[in-house]
Amino acid sequence: MQNTTRKIWALSLAALLCCLILAAPAFAAKRVALVIGNNTYENVPALKKAVNDAGAISQELAKLGFDVVSAENVGRRAMSRALVELESKIESGDTALIHFAGHGFADGDRLTRDGLGPLL
Repeated sequence: MQNTTRKIWALSLAALLCCLILAAPAFAAKRVALVIGNNTYENVPALKKAVNDAGAISQELAKLGFDVVSAENVGRRAMSRALVELESKIESGDTALIHFAGHGFADGDRLTRDGLGPLL
């Protein structure tokens, strides 16, 4: 009986080690996120909660282990800089997430025609 128990433990341990070795690349990858919150705009009404929502998302992502790049009330150039910063942190195998809280816009019917809907 003892011999059988030892064999079971040895096989279980070997299986666990194999799983850990095979899963190691998944654990090694970083999690990186860009979170943008825009309340203020030049030509459309201001929002009240987008920056707060983005802040809450940033906090939760940080708790989940994400390296968060945050941007608030940014224009096109600052948004591009934030994207470049995010890109500089991403390596092969990493998980990257982008979250935007703010107004969306449509460029004529292009968004609907191209199937992008509310993504921009």
